[in-house]
Amino acid sequence: MFQEMANDLRGIKEALGPSGIRKIFLAPFLIFQLFISYNYVKNKAIDLKPFIDEYVSLSSNYHLVKELNFSAGGFLGGTFSVYLTSGPISAIGSVFGWIATNDIFYSRIFNYYWICFLLIICSYTLIKKIGLSNRYVWIFPLIVCFTIPWWQGILYSLGEIPSVILITTAMLLFNKSRKLSLLLFGFSIFLGKLLNILIFAIFYLTHLNHSRSLKTIFNDFVYFLIPLIPWLTLIQFTYNDGGLIKYFFDLYYFVGDSNASGIENDNFSLTSLKQAILLSEYSQWNIYEKIRIGIIPILGSLLILKNRKILDLKFGYVTIPIFLSLISTYLWFWILNPLKWMRYSQHFTAIIIFLLLYLIIFDIFEKKYDFLAGSYLLIFYLDNTKKYLIYFLILITVSYFIKNTNVFKASLIYIVVILMTLDITAGVIRKGFREVSSLELQACNTSLNNDECRESYFEILNE
Repeated sequence: MFQEMANDLRGIKEALGPSGIRKIFLAPFLIFQLFISYNYVKNKAIDLKPFIDEYVSLSSNYHLVKELNFSAGGFLGGTFSVYLTSGPISAIGSVFGWIATNDIFYSRIFNYYWICFLLIICSYTLIKKIGLSNRYVWIFPLIVCFTIPWWQGILYSLGEIPSVILITTAMLLFNKSRKLSLLLFGFSIFLGKLLNILIFAIFYLTHLNHSRSLKTIFNDFVYFLIPLIPWLTLIQFTYNDGGLIKYFFDLYYFVGDSNASGIENDNFSLTSLKQAILLSEYSQWNIYEKIRIGIIPILGSLLILKNRKILDLKFGYVTIPIFLSLISTYLWFWILNPLKWMRYSQHFTAIIIFLLLYLIIFDIFEKKYDFLAGSYLLIFYLDNTKKYLIYFLILITVSYFIKNTNVFKASLIYIVVILMTLDITAGVIRKGFREVSSLELQACNTSLNNDECRESYFEILNE
């Protein structure tokens, strides 16, 4: 009799263990995530005001797809203007959303799910190339981007977040699939955001210094520059002010004169730095945003550095290059960049968020308290339920006392993902389940890069 009871208990334990829970929990949970994320994105898409960068990105990439004409109109310099700073990967979803619906709201929604799709593809590439566990990979792509400060840049078709997804994947792949990694670096920089060249340069030079091998440089740059070849070919034949040479001169002067680059900032006294920060967008942030952008990236970088041994064992020599890349970009943002626009912080905050989640989801952390610390840092990026932060931290802490390490890890992953889902659910409940009213910009039906379309975009969305 006791043996039968023991067998029954073992059966219940197996059914309720990580595998059993996953089978019961996954399908309905993903359906709920899809439903709630759609409503969250829809509400945000309806609320967003017109933004010139959205118009520029959507119109230039739409005409690139339709006519190979990368132009937002003459007001910004015409074809391949150096003022077009978000490349094609930023707006694939919004372009096809616009083609399908001619509606700016649905264009925004389409772009969010393009980024989710990109994240899924990159996650499975890591799984296949490195041999990571795919046990939990499906439960986070629909919701993780909501944790990134100013995530709505995705809906505006801006290039920071998609380019960061590619560059994070490229860094982790570098030692296991070098050619693919370099291709992803190239796509991230040349077809995403040029600023990512800082991350790549620090990462690559650090790795090169470690390997002490110059033999691979030529082959590396062949693959790195492959995404640039069709891009430069189009510029040569379509740039309004001349060919490639003129384009590079214009780009050089644009970057040098840009307020965002910080290149001209040669005053590094603590007093002037403090004054510059207080006069920037930083003054408008709340305390949570200051913690998320100012403190958590440092703690996250140190946690990654602390786990250097296991990360390098799993991915090859990447920890120091990643750490230095993150710190360099962080210092650029806080010291050189005078604007302190939140979206520019995504070049390090988003990488930290994706890396921490990867290290948890793919079961890379070896020690329980590293799992715990990574979860603490991720929870600080929840926005709609931040008043419950202390309760969430207590709940996560309680899970630490589960003796079985595998059950602890599984429980912690489910807790973190459920809290992320709960966070956006709270946002939807607060706003309600609103309907998307049709918003057809008739002046944009035939062309997006004309003055009438641009004026209509601002006029109608401001109503």
